[in-house]
Amino acid sequence: MTDNNQDDDVVLQLMRSATRLGIKFEISTPAELLKMQRQIFGDESNTPHLFDLQGYYHIGSTIHEMGSPTMGELAKKLDVPLSTTTRMVTWLVDNEYVHRIVDENDRRIVRIALADKGMQVYEVATQFFAQIIKHNLSVLTEEERAILFTLLHKIVRGLLNQE
Repeated sequence: MTDNNQDDDVVLQLMRSATRLGIKFEISTPAELLKMQRQIFGDESNTPHLFDLQGYYHIGSTIHEMGSPTMGELAKKLDVPLSTTTRMVTWLVDNEYVHRIVDENDRRIVRIALADKGMQVYEVATQFFAQIIKHNLSVLTEEERAILFTLLHKIVRGLLNQE
């Protein structure tokens, strides 16, 4: 059996794996997403569309996971064209969620890193999604959760091997 800290780690690992594979979170009601949007962005008029939060989480978690990737590395990891990545990153830079950082050793290389505001959004979204997943898992016994986690790990490994 697993303890709560291991369960938390498994939930977060599976959540990151799911976003990396492009599986969307369809587990939240619009009211829950609106609440999260207000918590993250306040009442600003220049906020992403309600369901773009999932997309932001995917991009933000990828940048967070990679450290400070180049545009090419980020495009490859997201499996989108460089032009799409450039548009997304430009919006994120313009809205102060990420920074473009010129590489110290080679000024031709530009890296992307989460800004303070972007890190705050990433952390709030991570907590929010983990909370929803934990709530949904609370109906299972400890033994059922262990079985589910084993099966989900198997599925994720299978999907990752297909890439």
